[in-house]
Amino acid sequence: MKAGIFLVSFCLALLSGAPVYGTLLTVTSLANSGPGSLRDTIASSATGDEIQFGVTGTIVLSGSITITKDISIIGPGASSLIVSGNLVDRVFICLGSQILIAGITIRDGFVQGPNGTDGAADQDG
Repeated sequence: MKAGIFLVSFCLALLSGAPVYGTLLTVTSLANSGPGSLRDTIASSATGDEIQFGVTGTIVLSGSITITKDISIIGPGASSLIVSGNLVDRVFICLGSQILIAGITIRDGFVQGPNGTDGAADQDG
């Protein structure tokens, strides 16, 4: 009887703490927006999704990308993919609580704050 209770308790513990895995999405365009772009892929993502890249080069943004979901963005390597804010705005505004960004270079972000601060990304969550 004790073995049966332990087994049920163990299975419930596994189910309650199981991570939620999302869909693997792929960026297929270096364009600022439109089908296959990073902006479009982030907008169509759901919590738990992982975004990867099928392209290399530089993505030049015309404005910041706001991330509101807990997602992972995994690039092909910092020397292979650059996301540029084009000195217009921040590159990313991160409003999710668990956002992972790795394997990309984030550069040319610009924000002039009241105390002269600037940056490529803003995390607020």
